[in-house]
Amino acid sequence: MKRRDLVARFADACKGLYGEPEARSIAFFMAEEVYGISRRMYVSDPDAEVAAGEIERLCAELTQGRPAQYVAGRCEFSGLSLLVREGVLIPRPETEELVMRIRKEYSGYGELRMLDVCTGSGAIALALSAAFPGSRVTGVDISDEALSVAQENGRRYGDAVCWLKADVLAGPETWDPVLRCGNYDLVVSNPPYVPESDRCGMRPNVLDYEPALALFVADEDPLIFYRAIAGAFIGRLSDRGMLWFEIHERYAGQVCALLRQIGYDDVTCFDDMNGKPRMVRCRKS
Repeated sequence: MKRRDLVARFADACKGLYGEPEARSIAFFMAEEVYGISRRMYVSDPDAEVAAGEIERLCAELTQGRPAQYVAGRCEFSGLSLLVREGVLIPRPETEELVMRIRKEYSGYGELRMLDVCTGSGAIALALSAAFPGSRVTGVDISDEALSVAQENGRRYGDAVCWLKADVLAGPETWDPVLRCGNYDLVVSNPPYVPESDRCGMRPNVLDYEPALALFVADEDPLIFYRAIAGAFIGRLSDRGMLWFEIHERYAGQVCALLRQIGYDDVTCFDDMNGKPRMVRCRKS
């Protein structure tokens, strides 16, 4: 099979679900992640032959709506190649923006003590560990499956991150191993923040495959994770410490108000690439 035929086959498999532009993007993603064919390689020689083993199985999974990252078993995040599978949330571009802002904010700080709450695949923790060599980075999650994936990803990048299991919504005693690590220069979290009422507007490839545990919160208390995390670490930040969150754009004002109420200063909201309020940063008072 030629490279052009491989890409066309992947695009045909999923364009009924995503539309042609996105299907084309997914096709190039699959070509690179599964067969090692980058866009540059494709453009330079689209007629080169490819040993396209398992193409039918891969296309069948895409047609069924299984996310391309799960089909390929990996995704790119902030320059890292991460393993992903069902049971762990697929990292989003908005979360990469969060990491980029943190890297800019902490530029020149040297070695840091960092904590990633609701770490999932370990994407944020590993990206920050790579950006700040020598820093002490800890990733925390309640899901055994997520921690298993995070640990696998960690081993691929030198086991520089410590992984811990904790329930952020339980009592403080479950946080004891995390709190014993001392004060943090950075606490960051991309917690569940999608209200249950938003389910009806979401694509089946998300609802049918990605973990609800990492996505949804009750409509009655959509800020539950922000309240718990901000409250737990108000006294656990260093003198230069900051707390960073990824947020739902609909609740930006409420999250900022909550953080001020808890006692944080310099509460700042940032827009993402689409102009939506998606990140909040604050400092200890």
